[in-house]
Amino acid sequence: MARKQLPPRLELRGSVYRIIDGDKRISTLVETRQEAERCLELYVAGKASPVPESRTIAALLDAYSSSKLRINQQKAGARVAEIARNNGFALEEIDRREQLARNGVKCLSGVDYQVQHLRNHLGKLPVNMINSGVINKYMEDRRAERRHLAKEAKAAGKTITGKGILSDTTIARDLVILKAALSWAEKEAPKDWFDNSGRPRFSMPVSTTGNTSRRACTKAEAQALVSNAPMPHLKLFLRIGFATGARKEAIEELRWDMIDFDGNTINFGNVDHKKRRPKISMIPELREHLLAAYKFRCSDYVIEYKGSKAGNVKKGIASAARRACLPWFTPHIMKHSFVTWMAEDGHQIHLIADLVNTTPQTLKQHYCHLFHKLDNATVSTLSLGV
Repeated sequence: MARKQLPPRLELRGSVYRIIDGDKRISTLVETRQEAERCLELYVAGKASPVPESRTIAALLDAYSSSKLRINQQKAGARVAEIARNNGFALEEIDRREQLARNGVKCLSGVDYQVQHLRNHLGKLPVNMINSGVINKYMEDRRAERRHLAKEAKAAGKTITGKGILSDTTIARDLVILKAALSWAEKEAPKDWFDNSGRPRFSMPVSTTGNTSRRACTKAEAQALVSNAPMPHLKLFLRIGFATGARKEAIEELRWDMIDFDGNTINFGNVDHKKRRPKISMIPELREHLLAAYKFRCSDYVIEYKGSKAGNVKKGIASAARRACLPWFTPHIMKHSFVTWMAEDGHQIHLIADLVNTTPQTLKQHYCHLFHKLDNATVSTLSLGV
């Protein structure tokens, strides 16, 4: 008599649970019983309504990458077509140049590398099995992979950057792409990717390689950066960043028609993504420098170099940071410094949030250590007077 087959069940193998289903042994990649039971539920549901390969993480990453590549191709074509039209080219020539620009964009710079690692480690898993346990296992595997590469390189007499240690920041870059892909799927076709289970959630890694929290500049360090900036447009970039809390891209794209000298405001404009841009009053010091730059402008852009838009100032700012002996400085630290200075001087979180056009919840999440002090009004309210 044939032995009755047991239903799918969980088994703890080492520190990780796996699903036993007849002759199949399927790792859940998670270490907690609760998460493993959720994986088992999804597996059983998948057997009743099979999850096709088109719903694996690899398929999701492919679909997301293809969509993002098409968008980049369209943007490149549109930019070239606009330039051709402004120069009076014929329609046939405009179309030809637009098509060439589209065909020239063949990869996603800065994305393909992360996608490759995600595919290698998570590609075969169904999308709805993503959870924090899976992500923690991914982090461990990525670190082990890096150590293995370092060991092989050392045996071959070669060197590898980082001595085999993979930082959580590097892993976080991979997971940012994974979150972006999930957001894209939720927006484009949630039922096709997630059924009724909804978009899976996971927590980003907490650093285990030391204190990697961003530090803010002191006023003296900010002054040193401005003084050591090698070019006038870099000095102006830094002055705007420290005085407004605006992000690097917003300052690079700032035009003179976005500055209202009569109303004393800078409007960094609206964008179609979550990183909102501020509209903020100018402090007298910044207004003075902007007026001086306005008199000698040669283009529509505030940050200009050799008569046209300066573009990416990353290398120039890195040069200023080296000259000022502040190698850790990046443009994003300008906003961090702006928020820190405001909070340390006792300004309320809602005011700071309004100035940088960010929600108070976001500020609390990233700058909670700055808002634990009691303001003067609160101290007066709580004082007993005895």
